[in-house]
Amino acid sequence: MNREVFIGCELFEGIDSNEISAMMKCLDPRVEHFKKNDFIVVAGNELTGVGIVLNGEITILKESYSGDGMVLRKLRKCEVFGEVAVFAGKKKWPASVQASKDCEIAFLKSAKIKGECPYLCPRHSQFIKNLLGLISKRAAFLNKKMDYLSIKSMRGKLAAFLWDEYRERETLSFELRLNRQEMADYLNVSRPSMSRELGRMRDEGVIEFHKSFFEILDETALKSMALN
Repeated sequence: MNREVFIGCELFEGIDSNEISAMMKCLDPRVEHFKKNDFIVVAGNELTGVGIVLNGEITILKESYSGDGMVLRKLRKCEVFGEVAVFAGKKKWPASVQASKDCEIAFLKSAKIKGECPYLCPRHSQFIKNLLGLISKRAAFLNKKMDYLSIKSMRGKLAAFLWDEYRERETLSFELRLNRQEMADYLNVSRPSMSRELGRMRDEGVIEFHKSFFEILDETALKSMALN
């Protein structure tokens, strides 16, 4: 396994590139390639470990009680999936993972992550610390999603979502990771209704957008909408 693909990944933050090479002996990752729209894992199948996106993009999907697929998150290069389930002791994948683009995934076995390192890698503890940090961030992400779902009005959901993107990016102009349908799924609203509301917000001079690119024109108005 080429250590270069892991450099810059948050999971290996604080670990020297040479130490990453040594850790590969312990972690023994299995690399697989997937085409766009392939299912990488399916909810309910046996959970054997975590996955790391080496290249491409994936979508985490959760089936609702009505049978519809709901987008939980989009992940790109160096991002991780399955870590929460592994540390929670789950035996099956809680959600499905689909390739949004052609991608390359490295799988790490649960036992290799949670067990003691047989090679006594000096940075294995740092690796675990990084992984636990990712789990904390994932929990915060899911809490935020619940916040959006608790907002009753379409405008309130959209305003809160865009306001949070603005605060996180620290810029009034940004590109969303989600396309329009994925954004509607994430906020649990219908795409046509969402598009109409975005159009009204644009007509009122609050935002401007083209596909996934958004610009906030009136911060005060957007914040006010998010609070209502």
